[in-house]
Amino acid sequence: MQKALAIPDEVAQPAFQWLVASKQRKNIQLFNQAVAQAKAEDDITDEPMRRIFELQKALAIPDEVARPAFQQLAQVRKSKKVQRFNQAVAQAEAEDDITYETIQRISNMQRSLAIPDEVARPAFQRLAYLKELTDIRRGDLPTVSTSLELESDELCRLETPATYHKVNARSTTRIFGRLIATSKKLHFLSPTRGFSISWSTIMLVEIRSHPELHA
Repeated sequence: MQKALAIPDEVAQPAFQWLVASKQRKNIQLFNQAVAQAKAEDDITDEPMRRIFELQKALAIPDEVARPAFQQLAQVRKSKKVQRFNQAVAQAEAEDDITYETIQRISNMQRSLAIPDEVARPAFQRLAYLKELTDIRRGDLPTVSTSLELESDELCRLETPATYHKVNARSTTRIFGRLIATSKKLHFLSPTRGFSISWSTIMLVEIRSHPELHA
């Protein structure tokens, strides 16, 4: 039309500049709309990122304009991954039993989502604690080494300093020694005496607070 109407370049140039700028503004608007749509998706996978990158090239969006959008997408993508990971951890924590398979499933999810170790570490610490409680409920208690001679199939669960209160007719004698709990019996050993009690004969365990021990 410029040629047909013999419009001088100095007259037509501002109009062309306005059209180019207008087209660029519309392209940027389309690009930003696509970015906003990608950010609103439940999971930002590699596919939306690829689409946005191809759209940038198709619309000739300058890198300095597109760079903040890609940075925002990367941040939102990371946040959504962490959110998915935390949701899976919360679901696992709500289960009655935390097993090795549970922790392995969460570990695989951490790797697939590229969750940083410093972000995942507190979750695994909580899961490890819950697994320990699950093991205790199942009777799978921790095993410790002991100097006591045990039976071949007897496992030591606890060895700790202890005081045996021997109750006499008129007084109580304290005997200092070691308390050893195994999978079969409860043993008390001291330089002066020792005895073993089968778990089946223990009917009650009481926990009492002794203020003098904390003074």
